[in-house]
Amino acid sequence: MPDNGAGGFGRPTIALCIGGASCVHQDIADALDLFTPDFVVACNDAMTVWPGSLDAVVTLHPEKLPGWRTERLARGYPDAARYLAHGDALPGWIDLVEFRFPGQSNSGSSGLFTAKAALIDLGADIAVLAGIPLTRTPHFFDADQWQAAGGYREVWAALRPEYRARIRSMSGWTAEHFGRPDGAPIRIEDHTMPKMDMIAYEPHPVSAERKRELNAQGYKVIDARFAPPAAAAEPVVKPAAELPTRTDIARMAKSEVVEWLEAHGVEAPEGTVADLRAQLAEIMFTDL
Repeated sequence: MPDNGAGGFGRPTIALCIGGASCVHQDIADALDLFTPDFVVACNDAMTVWPGSLDAVVTLHPEKLPGWRTERLARGYPDAARYLAHGDALPGWIDLVEFRFPGQSNSGSSGLFTAKAALIDLGADIAVLAGIPLTRTPHFFDADQWQAAGGYREVWAALRPEYRARIRSMSGWTAEHFGRPDGAPIRIEDHTMPKMDMIAYEPHPVSAERKRELNAQGYKVIDARFAPPAAAAEPVVKPAAELPTRTDIARMAKSEVVEWLEAHGVEAPEGTVADLRAQLAEIMFTDL
């Protein structure tokens, strides 16, 4: 993965996603040899492994978070910026969010939740998995093989192409399925094309030829059904500088997200702030 220094124009933002497999320490070391992450997300007790700043911790077991958080702080590590979970009656310091990617109906384990949080809730362009091989191997804290690993693979394999293309892994089945970050280049259209400073609202589906034509002219393509009411004949142009980035969306308050959704034709948006952010991101970046 070339040009991997954190930040900077012309390269995607990268999230390091940390899981609890026994290979996690080696995976992290190998990943850091390749790039400096813009975001770091950990799931479950893997939050106790990473000593640096944590942009988010995710879990499907929120009842265990207080213990893991206490252990992390006892080691002198900084508290995580956000705690994201799926569950009932969550305390105020934990945000309730959707744990699945759009279009999914089943869980793909806490590891897939980590990737979803990185790409959608935090707005990273690429998620690199460390300690999430999805193999029947032990966790870093025990010697028992994780027998359930294979059962989740079907859910991972069914990810929509626009998300699957943005995941890489350091080891195991996930590395075989998604590729390693030091392997084939990650070719996502808006990462390899010229900077797009304008928006073209086009009736979908859009042919690949038409999309390439507009992209080459500096247009980002968005479905015409999401054009603001004042929009006229195609292509409808709006300066991209006035539009939110994925990172902007991940930081928006609920009222602001609702305003953007309504501006793009969504009537009476409802749901949690995380769900609404995911809906807006899907609308704004439908051309990926």
